[in-house]
Amino acid sequence: MDHSARTVAAVLLAAALGALALGASSDGGLLRVLEAPVLFDPLPVDKHGLQSLASSRHDVQEVAIRTPDGVQLRGWLRRPARSPGHRYPLVIVYGGVRHEVSGFLRARLPDDWGWLVVNYRGFGLSEGAPSEAHALEDAKLVYDWAVARPDVDASNIVVLGRSLGTYVAVAVAAAREVRAAILATPFDSFAAIGEKRLPELLVEWLVGGHYDSAAL
Repeated sequence: MDHSARTVAAVLLAAALGALALGASSDGGLLRVLEAPVLFDPLPVDKHGLQSLASSRHDVQEVAIRTPDGVQLRGWLRRPARSPGHRYPLVIVYGGVRHEVSGFLRARLPDDWGWLVVNYRGFGLSEGAPSEAHALEDAKLVYDWAVARPDVDASNIVVLGRSLGTYVAVAVAAAREVRAAILATPFDSFAAIGEKRLPELLVEWLVGGHYDSAAL
C-alpha cells in the first residue's frame, strides 16, 4: 500500500472508530455515515447554464418533483417532435456517481421518444444529500410522476441507467411496469466500483451488502 493509500486508510479508520463510538449500525458498516462523501461524487455544475437550459430549447421543459420529505428534485423533460394530443413513449434516465444528467439532452436522441432526466439529491439543481435509500425511493417517485402525465404512454416506459444508475434502473424495473431496462456499464455490487477509489481492504466493510443489483 503506497503513502497516499495509507493516508486515506488512516482517515477512514479514524472516522470508523468515531462512528462506532457513536453507535453506527453494524449491518451496513459505515455506509450510512460515509455514503454521501465517499460513494457519491457529483461534479461541479454551471447552475446558471442548467437554469437556462429549458428556455434555450423549445422541446425541453423544466421538471420539479417534491418528495414526501419536502426535498425538491430538479430535472428536464424533452418532448418528442409530434403533434399535441398524441401520447409518446418515454425513456427515464438515471445517472452515475458523478453524473449530472442534463448532458443526455445535449446528445443526439431519437426524436419520436420523450426523455426524462432528473438529478439525484445533491446533484445539479436538486436539493438534499444523496443516499442509496433516497436514490431508490426518489427514482420510483419520478417514474410515478411520469406515468401520471396525460401526454405519456404509460405502457411504453423504458428505464436507462449508467454506472450507479444501472442499479437504480434495475430497482425501478423490479418494482414498476417497464417496457425495457437498458444498462450501460453495469456492476454487480458497489464494491466493484469502490475498489477503484478506496483501499481494497476497506471497501467490503464500508459498503456491506448495499448497492447489490444481483440481489434485486
